[in-house]
Amino acid sequence: MGSNCGWECEWPPALLEAAEGLPLKNLRVHVGNESSRGELVITRYGLEGPPIYRMGPTLRNMQRPELFLDFKPERTAAALIDRMGRVQRNFVREARRRLKLDPGTAALLQHLPDRGPWKSAEQIVAEVKRCRIGLLKPRPVAEAISSAGGVAWSELDEGLMLKNHPGVFVAGEMIDWDAPTGGFLLQACFSTATHAARSALDRRCDGPRRKPPASDAQ
Repeated sequence: MGSNCGWECEWPPALLEAAEGLPLKNLRVHVGNESSRGELVITRYGLEGPPIYRMGPTLRNMQRPELFLDFKPERTAAALIDRMGRVQRNFVREARRRLKLDPGTAALLQHLPDRGPWKSAEQIVAEVKRCRIGLLKPRPVAEAISSAGGVAWSELDEGLMLKNHPGVFVAGEMIDWDAPTGGFLLQACFSTATHAARSALDRRCDGPRRKPPASDAQ
């Protein structure tokens, strides 16, 4: 299955019309006990972006995957409520202006189902600080930056050779491991490939020498 990939969710048509392709900037994403700071993008099928890539392993292990978005991680709820002042109506419009929310965030507050109607500054600030997004599944492996799953570590010896198939070595994403996209992912692939290659060379050099054919021996 895909790793370092986007996740699907059900967006209402009105939300896609207003926000498809828009970024959600400078937020903090919470998944279970983990969190990651960065930027996401609203797509026609769900969400894309580094924070959701990093927490893919945790999401895949959840029976009902979900994440929570903090659109203003550098501000406390109390500070945001204070910025809202004495607003009594047009809460999304005023929150966008007074809290400096980006258009994508404002669209989520306006169009997500089962939210609102907003009746107080405290209510909409609570959503700004902890906006729940239910997820369906990761995007197909053909779209993923890397893949999850593969040969279990228990099936390999310390040289990355298959225990049940001597002489066969594996490396990179052939092995069941996960890493964040970018330098970590590439370095792990390079390192395991180097180690497997050296192990294969050592085995070849240390192996029994073949007897030459009879014609050569003469």
